[in-house]
Parts: sequence; C-alpha cells; structure tokens
Amino acid sequence: MKKIIIIIGLLSIFSIIKLNAQERQIFREKGVQYISSLSFHNGIMTVETPSLKLSNNIPVFSVHQVVGYQLSPYFNIGLGLGFEKWRKTSFIPLYADFRFNILRGRYSPHIMLDLGYSNKWYESPRPDPTYMVIHGASSGLFFEGGLGFKAMFKESSGLFLAISYKIQETDIKYSNEENEIPQLTTNKATRVMYHFAGIRAGIVF
Repeated sequence: MKKIIIIIGLLSIFSIIKLNAQERQIFREKGVQYISSLSFHNGIMTVETPSLKLSNNIPVFSVHQVVGYQLSPYFNIGLGLGFEKWRKTSFIPLYADFRFNILRGRYSPHIMLDLGYSNKWYESPRPDPTYMVIHGASSGLFFEGGLGFKAMFKESSGLFLAISYKIQETDIKYSNEENEIPQLTTNKATRVMYHFAGIRAGIVF
C-alpha cells in the first residue's frame, strides 16, 4: 500500500512539473506586447487654495494604449499614451509603463506602474459655478500604480484587472477679492496634486 502511495505521489509531482514545462512553452515569455485598457477613477482627499479646501469628488474616465516589450516571464516595459476625461476638462498622458508578474505561467498577480507627463486639453475655461474654481487647469506630472490579476488565454493574449491609484499634478484656478467677475473668469492659480482611486481593466496581445 505504501509503495502504491509513493508511486502515485511521484507520478503527481511528475505531472505537475510536466504541465509547468508545457505552460512555459505555450505562453510567450519574450517579445513585443500591446496593451489596451479602460479605467474609471473617482477623486479622493482634498485640494486647497489659500482660501478654500475642497473635497475632490471628480470622476475620471480613461482609455490607454501601451506598446512594450516583454523582457522575461516576470517583467515588461513599454511606452503608453492615454486620454483622460474629467468633468469639464481632459488630459493626454504620455508615460513609461512598467509591469511585473509575480508568477510564471497562465495566471499571476500583476503589478503596474506608470510615470510620465499629462498634456492639458482645455474644454471649458469657465469656473465651476459652485465654488468658482477651475479644476485641472494645466499640464503636469502623471503617476498611476495598480495591483491586480493577469490571465493569459492564448500564447500571447490575455486579460488583466487591477485596483489602481492615480496622481495628477496640475493647477487649480480661483479668484480673490480683486476679481469682480468670478463667475466668468479667475485671476489666481495654485499648483496642487489631485488623487484618485479606481479600477483599470484591459487586454494584452
């Protein structure tokens, strides 16, 4: 009986090793990689001017495209371009994209890091009617980091889903007592960091 158990155990171990070896042959471990993703984030924390402290409740919808190179089963580096829509303005971030797979094979925890610069795209120069400010009024540094899960379904295609945290450096414009028409324009600006939390999902080719 013991011999049978030992034989079954050895066969099981051999089968697992064989399957892992087959997975490494099936799923691409090096080469050019294209990633297309969508995300939704909502503002967190606050932004401040010398006279106001405002809750950041701005929703952000984004689409991102990354062309990169998979250097190993665990690491990918690329260049990304995105379009991010705020309530009354938009940004076009250009960034370096770094991705890490914790495990080798079909399924793995997945880490993403994006760092770059967002170019401002004006849509409405008029202040927000509630607080008489203009959110996201200039270009600035861009950062996004996420932790999630990646699943490959074919040799070079799969899906990923991540919870992510985003930071956008930009200006908030506002008015002081010298501005006689704050409903139409602003006369001051403060450099701030907008913080967001949300999800990002995409496909890998």
